[in-house]
Amino acid sequence: MRCFEISSYYDFKEPQSYMRLRRMLKEAGFDMVRVEQGTYACIELPSEEADKLFNSVLEEWRREDKDQVIIQPEDKHIDWDHVEQVVRDAFKRFPSQQPHIQVALDMLRARNNVLLIGPPGSGKSMFLDMLMSVLDTVYINMANTTNAGLENILPRLASADALLIDELDKANTRDLPLVLQLADATRGLVAITKANKTYLLRLSIPIVAAMNIATNKRAQNWWGALKDRFVVVQIPQATTEEVLLFFMDEANTENEELLNLIRKYAPSMSLRKIKQIANYVRQTKPTPETLEQIIKWQLTT
Repeated sequence: MRCFEISSYYDFKEPQSYMRLRRMLKEAGFDMVRVEQGTYACIELPSEEADKLFNSVLEEWRREDKDQVIIQPEDKHIDWDHVEQVVRDAFKRFPSQQPHIQVALDMLRARNNVLLIGPPGSGKSMFLDMLMSVLDTVYINMANTTNAGLENILPRLASADALLIDELDKANTRDLPLVLQLADATRGLVAITKANKTYLLRLSIPIVAAMNIATNKRAQNWWGALKDRFVVVQIPQATTEEVLLFFMDEANTENEELLNLIRKYAPSMSLRKIKQIANYVRQTKPTPETLEQIIKWQLTT
C-alpha cells in the first residue's frame, strides 16, 4: 500500500478546496486514513503507479483551483427604515395587501430569503421595483434569462444589497438548481460551476424572489426545496376598488370611460403594468379608444 500525506493541503480560508481534493482522490480509488500525524490518501497499487495516479489527481485539482473565482461580499450598511418607508408608501393605496407586505419587509430586515407568491396584479413585481429604487440590487427575470446571463451576475453579487429574482415559476429546469445554490450561499460557502468556471460564493445579502402560484408539475416538483430556503409570503390580489383609486391618483384622472377600461382589464394586468399605463394617461391624455388599443397590445405581446 502506498500513502500520501494530504492534510498539508488544507487551507482554513478555503476549506471547500481541500474537500474537493479529498473527493477527487476517493473517486480515483484512494482511501482516507487518519493518524496522529495527519490525514493520508492510501491506495493498493505499486509505488510507481500510485505516485503517477496521485500526481495526476493533484495536478487536475490545482488546475481547477486556478479557474476558481472567489466572491467575497462587501460589508455594507443598509438603512432598512428608509427601505420600509419607500415600500410602504408604494402600497399605501392597497390596505388589503399592507399586512403581507409588512411581513415581507420584516423578513428582509432579518436577512431571510423571501419568496413572494400571488396571482397577477398582486404587486409582486412592484415590490421588487421599489427595492430596486432604493437598494443596489442585482435583478434576474427567469422568464428570459440565459446561462451566460446567470454567470455574468455572479461577480456582481459581492457589492449588491439584495438579489431579486422575478417570475421564478417560469424558470428553465436547468436553471432552478442555481437558484437553490444561491439561496444556500446565504447560509454558507457554496461552490457554483458555470461554463467550466467555479465560483466560491458566500452571500451576506437576502434574496427576494417572486412567482405566480405554482400550477405546473415542474414548478410543484421544486416547491419543497424552495420552501426550505425561503420564507414564503403570500400576497393577495388587490381589490378592484384599490386598483381604481391607485390608477386615478397615478393618472390624475376622473374620466369614467378610462376607469371602466381599467376595471375591465385590471384582473389580467400587474400593478406594475397599471402604473405604466397610468403614467401614459397622465402625460398624453388619450381617448378611451386609444387607451383600449394600448392595453390590448400590452396583453398580447
